[in-house]
Amino acid sequence: NDMYRAELGLAHMDSMVANLNQTRNVSEAESGPYIQAARVAFAEAEAALRDTIEFVPWEYDNYVFLANLYNVAADTLDPAYRDKAVEISRQGVEVEEFGPASVKVTAMPVLLSHDQAAGAVRALATDLEGLSGKAAVHDQLRQMAATMACHAAVKANDPLSHEKMVHILDELRRTAYSTVCPHGRPVMLRLSRREIEKNFQRI
Repeated sequence: NDMYRAELGLAHMDSMVANLNQTRNVSEAESGPYIQAARVAFAEAEAALRDTIEFVPWEYDNYVFLANLYNVAADTLDPAYRDKAVEISRQGVEVEEFGPASVKVTAMPVLLSHDQAAGAVRALATDLEGLSGKAAVHDQLRQMAATMACHAAVKANDPLSHEKMVHILDELRRTAYSTVCPHGRPVMLRLSRREIEKNFQRI
């Protein structure tokens, strides 16, 4: 499923970063095998994440993962990957400096409404500030993607068409961990018939 594909891509990305980190501990002459292993892991990660995007093109977090993969590769393997990172990021959030303590949001994913944009950017800024440099790239990206997904989620009292309700339920059935939100908080409760009857004072 889509979660397995994304996890596979992130695992390869972690492998790429681990091999690149090893080059700091050896001489330049000895770094060749690690760089080659990092290139192989990069190719595997790119293929897995692009496959995930093709499978579920509406899942924004996968674009975040792929853009960050290209950014890491641009810093360590080939600067040309920066263009690919920009191309992917154009499908997500674009922010520009706007004064000494402000930013201007010039683009947001289509899954976020105008009203949700400011809160999502603030939450992402908080995530970035709180991320540990020791955490795996995989874990840091998942935290950022979870924040964006939660801000884009349907909230209580949001008006929904019948088609939108059916679509959400169909997607829910395809989700590996459908009983919790991306941050792990429960979004669904299981009630037995006895509990329902008791709550309505039938027994």
